[in-house]
Amino acid sequence: MRTLLPLALLLGLPLFASAQSSPDSLATAAAAPLALDTTAHARPVAATQLPLDSVTALMTAPDTALALLQPLSAPERYALGRANAKHDYHPPKGTFWIGMGTGFVAPTLLLPAPFPLGLVGSAGSAVAIGMVKPKPERLQASAQRPALLRDADYQKGYAHQARNKKLGRTMAGWGVGTALWVGALVITLAALLSGGFS
Repeated sequence: MRTLLPLALLLGLPLFASAQSSPDSLATAAAAPLALDTTAHARPVAATQLPLDSVTALMTAPDTALALLQPLSAPERYALGRANAKHDYHPPKGTFWIGMGTGFVAPTLLLPAPFPLGLVGSAGSAVAIGMVKPKPERLQASAQRPALLRDADYQKGYAHQARNKKLGRTMAGWGVGTALWVGALVITLAALLSGGFS
């Protein structure tokens, strides 16, 4: 029973990795796509309040994309960038596999060191890999409205949330890799202690 507790904790790491980002009170308010109401002065309204042809025209016109951000303050533009990245950005699949490899291989390489040092070293490696900023080309390709990334505050929020999603996927892979490593270690030790490899 005692050996199952660390395994259960490691399997729960992906849940903790997804809850890692701090909640933004502004992100929920700015999560709806914004458009300008043409009948009133410039104030943001939900895109569902406009006729469909107006929404399509606003989304396809390149100059109006930045006009959507003008009535918003800098923190609101940052929160909108984070909310859009949470929905639009998808990290490369390789980040999961790199995290899994780090969780499985690094503790084995650091096995001669004291036991927790291998796990801490592999977790540190996974965090370092996950904290690498996403490439600007990937951010541009993932954004539904790439023109909004020209705004500095929006781009900072979008890039920050994209990095958080990449880190979460890397740590999920690390958790799976570490769980596999612990399972392999337990099976190997059980077989050695029972004389199974003789």
